[in-house]
Amino acid sequence: MLSLLIFSRNDTENALDLAASLLRVADQVVIIDSSDGKEHKELVEKAKRYRKIEVYYALPFGYADPLRPYGISKCKNEWILYIDTDERLNDELAKDIRHVISKAKCDVFAIKRYEEATSASHTQFFTWQFRLFRKNKALFKGIIHEQPEVHGRLCTLGDEYFIAHRTDLMHHEKNDYNKMMLFEMLSYNDYKSIMVDYARKFLALDTNSAKGRFVIGSTKALLGFYARITLKKPGSEIRRSDYLWFYFLRSIAYAHRQGSIGSISRIWKDQANYLNFIENERDKACNEFGITRKDLFDISKKLNEVGVIKYLGFDNPENVDKLTKDYLEGRINDKGIGLTIRLIVEKYKKDKSKREK
Repeated sequence: MLSLLIFSRNDTENALDLAASLLRVADQVVIIDSSDGKEHKELVEKAKRYRKIEVYYALPFGYADPLRPYGISKCKNEWILYIDTDERLNDELAKDIRHVISKAKCDVFAIKRYEEATSASHTQFFTWQFRLFRKNKALFKGIIHEQPEVHGRLCTLGDEYFIAHRTDLMHHEKNDYNKMMLFEMLSYNDYKSIMVDYARKFLALDTNSAKGRFVIGSTKALLGFYARITLKKPGSEIRRSDYLWFYFLRSIAYAHRQGSIGSISRIWKDQANYLNFIENERDKACNEFGITRKDLFDISKKLNEVGVIKYLGFDNPENVDKLTKDYLEGRINDKGIGLTIRLIVEKYKKDKSKREK
């Protein structure tokens, strides 16, 4: 049995088109909607035409990630397919997905997502996405757009199956979710664990396989060696040059996957500009909330450890319902990324005040 999970904000047409395209294979369709009032009412009314579609409202956090456990809590079936409104399964996967899960010997499937696609074609640039999973076998954490932790066995679907990230369906409402990266301040311990996690997820490695154990073990050893020879303290913040290398290597990896690396110096310059942007956002956050850079680093260490979802208690659906009620009844005036950042900082300040008493 399969539940389809969709998140939507002011994108009614795409959300319903996506749902309709998979009604034949899904036993339940859950749409978590954060649209503005008129648009939400329109979605609810149009969804009534389809027996399987259930629409739930949740306040807008600026990106869907914090609402993933909330959405999963509404899914009734063993298997969940999570897909965005600007994505579509290719015909083969849509046709075979029930057969795939009925024969599954694993708990989570990594699926190729072609990042630039239309209804007729796609480029060769893809990322592995963990979007088809047993309900209790994928744990979402991290700061933004992180793949879930796999609690069980990971398998990859063959090349005949993929998700198309449709440029013609992309919802162009302005968002500022990259501002969340002001919390991507890394200790050397965080740096090591994140790089290892990137290696596993970028290559869709099954940690039970010999290849997976070798690549992950080698990555850990290399990063551990680097920390030792440079005499870095595991809990201290990495240097600016390390941030640059982190962003640079991440960009090079994606450029390589795209098959067009281009100018190395341009990539380095772009990452330097990105780091300057993030540092500027950190300065603004410190001024706005009356905190220090050390406070931001402490928040970042906690978010890297447990993730935004657990830190804010959004792994408990009741907390999302309470905040949504407060928002609808006017007790919360913010929305979007600004609200998410404020909730994080206010929780930190409250916890810090308790510790200092």
